[in-house]
Amino acid sequence: MPARTVPASIGLSRAGLGRAVLEIAARMPAALLPVALTAAIGLSTRSPFTTGVVMAAAVAALGLSGSLGTAAAERWGRRPVLLTGAAAHVTSLVLLVTAVDRFTHAHTLTSDVTLFVMVMGCAALAGATVPPVSAVARDRWRALRLTAEQGLRQDGNREDLALLAAALLTAVLTWSAGPAAGLLAAAAVTAAAVPLYAMDATIGALDEAEQHSSRSTEDDAEPPLRTLLAGIDAARRQAEAGAADGGPVRSRRLRVAVLVRAVLLGGSTALLWILVLDSALSVYRGAWSASLTIAAMLAAGAAASRWFPSAGDGVSASRRRRLLTTLTVLLVGLTATVSTLMSALSTVLGGRAGLVIVSCAAVLAAAAIGALLVELYRQVGPVCAEDGSSDRDSSETLLGGALLAGSVLGFAAGGLILALIG
Repeated sequence: MPARTVPASIGLSRAGLGRAVLEIAARMPAALLPVALTAAIGLSTRSPFTTGVVMAAAVAALGLSGSLGTAAAERWGRRPVLLTGAAAHVTSLVLLVTAVDRFTHAHTLTSDVTLFVMVMGCAALAGATVPPVSAVARDRWRALRLTAEQGLRQDGNREDLALLAAALLTAVLTWSAGPAAGLLAAAAVTAAAVPLYAMDATIGALDEAEQHSSRSTEDDAEPPLRTLLAGIDAARRQAEAGAADGGPVRSRRLRVAVLVRAVLLGGSTALLWILVLDSALSVYRGAWSASLTIAAMLAAGAAASRWFPSAGDGVSASRRRRLLTTLTVLLVGLTATVSTLMSALSTVLGGRAGLVIVSCAAVLAAAAIGALLVELYRQVGPVCAEDGSSDRDSSETLLGGALLAGSVLGFAAGGLILALIG
């Protein structure tokens, strides 16, 4: 009886599926850190101020980790940087869990200030040591023969899937195991998935090719600074499509209004996270639902960035941006108002009903943020249509920096304001 042969297309599809799953798993450490840290600090300390300040330090370091990893990979190679980063990240996560545990136990002999500084330092170290999987994935576009549009689509889908999976996993582990379970899961995923991803043949081939050529190949698309917003790659792709289909545009510099809106989006996203966490903490055994709401917010932002229409019917781009900015401010304000009225809502409707209202308002606000994100990248896209790729890279870097700065300020200011109000 002749042996059965597997069609080549099936073998290739299985190999592609396995490679995609491995890449999503390798992206999980960067996706798990912010949501798992929010759960660990918020549920352990039940302090919005402590959570906000620690998250600000972690998000700032996490946002810069991609650029640091890219520079290190250019100097020492992608595979060594991935393996070294995985070891350093696992170590920093273990130190972070230990510091959080000591900080939340009153019987320790160390002062609270010292432990608070240790927690902040470990959180920043964990953010800075995240392996640069996203940057390495973009380097593999050439090896996999992907165009920039195909690469952005692939990276956007895998990045957003990793974010959603991280939030859902954190919710399940927080509910079933404890506040720090998400951070421990991040350490386990880092130790298992990142080394496997680093041993991929295409990564070794890229490093070997650069060693033989004695120079680094230039990236087709620089990875943006990492933020808490989902759908950034989808927004960049829509911006490119809008620039290609929108006809001639004037060459102009990146306006200050774009950066102000970017800071607003980053700060609003961070504030929503803090508000959702604070509302969840006010409900008995409801704190784990904060991660579930964050997952819904990430899904709403990712969906809005993909499905927001490329051009409004009869609505100019400037008016569309003003409408979306106003809608974002109103929805974030509604979430903040409902969150501060949680005690009154709990008396009238019940605690969980109030939490559902806060969660729905936060999800709607996240969708508005995702739609406005597309508009911001659309403003960057036309600038590059005539000015060149170097100007575009600098404009997108400024935009990503403004989003990151807004997130850092949003966590710090949001935590302080909630602590003063509460």
